[in-house]
Order: sequence, then structure tokens, then C-alpha cells
Amino acid sequence: MNKYYSTTNKSRAYIAGIVLNPNFKWTYINNNWKNEWIPRSREMMKALWEAYKSKTASSNIPSASQSQPKELETKNDFKAWMKRHQTIPNFEDEYNRYCASDCAFDVDPRAWWQEKTQQTSYPILSKLALDILAIPAMSAGPERPFSSTKLLISDLGNRLGIDIIEAFECLQSRYKVSGSGRSLN
Repeated sequence: MNKYYSTTNKSRAYIAGIVLNPNFKWTYINNNWKNEWIPRSREMMKALWEAYKSKTASSNIPSASQSQPKELETKNDFKAWMKRHQTIPNFEDEYNRYCASDCAFDVDPRAWWQEKTQQTSYPILSKLALDILAIPAMSAGPERPFSSTKLLISDLGNRLGIDIIEAFECLQSRYKVSGSGRSLN
């Protein structure tokens, strides 16, 4: 078991999947992982957050010249006052605010991050969470069509084109999802 846990401890995606699950956050890791694993895990999560934040924030924050078209600018004193007193969201603090907040128990993590409240409170962190939580836990599902293709194409070779093979695999996958569960082979 230690070999398994030490391997998952090295995966930033695995750590982020736990931390960005509002049911667990750091509580699960703090209560169940060995103490010597936790500091490295925190470093890895912080590095992932910093990299994602800098990549996403730079593409999402409009510059001063982009913030308002010239034709919308006016001499209105109230608008000028509002512009001077507007605060730009503190993107550096999203992760820390999220970690400091209480766990939300018995929620679907993806649905929780898709709520308007979380999208507004954590604009960049919610994108990271949805990206991380969209990673399948196992690759068995996506690998099945590739494995089943060997049943369609014999070892001696076939004259089926790639378009026919692709169409067959898509139809077979759709057929299985529709509920019959039988293979077309």
C-alpha cells in the first residue's frame, strides 16, 4: 500500500483532484496521508495553482486600453468616480480563500464548481478545478475502442479503410451505450 500511496503522492493531478473536491480539500490529506508527504504535496499544489493562474489570468484580465471602448467613455462625473474606485479582483487570493473556507459535504464536485457562486468567487480556480476533475480516474473507458478494433481487423490484414473502421467503432460504442450491451462483432 505504501508503494501505491507514494506513487499517487507524486502526481499533481491526483493531489489537485483531492484538494479541489469541496468535500475534502486538505482535510482528507492531512488526516490520511503520512506527515512527510504533506509538505511536498502542498508545494506541488501551490506550483500547479501558480502556473495555471499566471497562464489564465494574463489571458483574461483586460488591459486599461481594452477595458472600455472610446465611444463609451464619457465626461460623466459618476462614471469617472466609479472607474477610479473600482477594484480588480484579487486573483492571487482565490486558492487561499478556497482552502480557508469550510468543506461542503455531500456535493457533486463538478456541479459545485459549475455553480454561479463558485464561478464568481473563484473565477480562475473554478476553471482549474473543472479541468482537473474532468480527468478520468482510469483510462480503461477510452482505451476500449482501441482494444476492440483488433477484433475487427484480422492479423492477416483487411481491406477496410480507416473511415469504415472509425465509423464501425463509433457505432459499436454508441450501440453499447444505448443499452443493448451486445457487441456488433
